[in-house]
Amino acid sequence: MKNNPSSHKITGNLRLPVERVSWYDAALYCNARSKRDGLDTVYSYTSVTMSGTSASKLVGLTFTASNLKKSGYRLLTNAEAEYCVRAHTTGLWWWTNTTDANQATTDAANYVVWSGNDGGTTQPVASKKPNPFGLYDMTGNLFEWNNDWKRRMIPLRKSTLSGPRQATPRHARFGMQRQI
Repeated sequence: MKNNPSSHKITGNLRLPVERVSWYDAALYCNARSKRDGLDTVYSYTSVTMSGTSASKLVGLTFTASNLKKSGYRLLTNAEAEYCVRAHTTGLWWWTNTTDANQATTDAANYVVWSGNDGGTTQPVASKKPNPFGLYDMTGNLFEWNNDWKRRMIPLRKSTLSGPRQATPRHARFGMQRQI
């Protein structure tokens, strides 16, 4: 929690999101915050692998398990993230009901930080309007790590909220998805 590997830093600006972190960094951060706040840790591991060449220095954990039922901080599963992003909306995009892609892009300018409006850098957290749940930055600005392993998307059901037990690679998302 003391190292900020971000390439986009402004001294004293604590509203910029942290980027250039691995899934392992995110899991360790969740555990550190859990310990700090007196909660159970969710992620178990037996060893940490560091490298002086990566941005965050952390390149791997000998990961043993994650217990999503524990009280500590953790990454959302892909299904949980999708639920939070959609916020009970039913259109193609949560910020508009239009089916016209050009109009959706125009409408997105008030809600989503993306390459067409970011000025070539990350933007402060909550610099756009929230979604209907009152959540900021659930789409855009940065990729967000999920607890899940990458897999084909399946219809959202309560039984799938915990995600798959294993696969490779880990999953990141922000309204669109890519392999990291």
